[in-house]
Amino acid sequence: MPAILTVDDSRAVRTIVGKQVKELGFEVLEAEDGIQGLQVLQDAQVDLVLLDVTMPNMDGPTMLEKMRSGGNTTPVI
Repeated sequence: MPAILTVDDSRAVRTIVGKQVKELGFEVLEAEDGIQGLQVLQDAQVDLVLLDVTMPNMDGPTMLEKMRSGGNTTPVI
């Protein structure tokens, strides 16, 4: 089953997106900031990352930069 990682500091956004994506037949993984998002990516294979821009601890652009510098080429929206 394809997997999508949703990284957003808003629990409500993660819940809404997760529900919709699950209904489309995807597995959903969640993280509340870029630090947790990177940890999830170390432990799991995902097919897409839905990434918020502004978050505490590590924002979306910083997470994306760290993903790419580490060789992760997973598509990001």
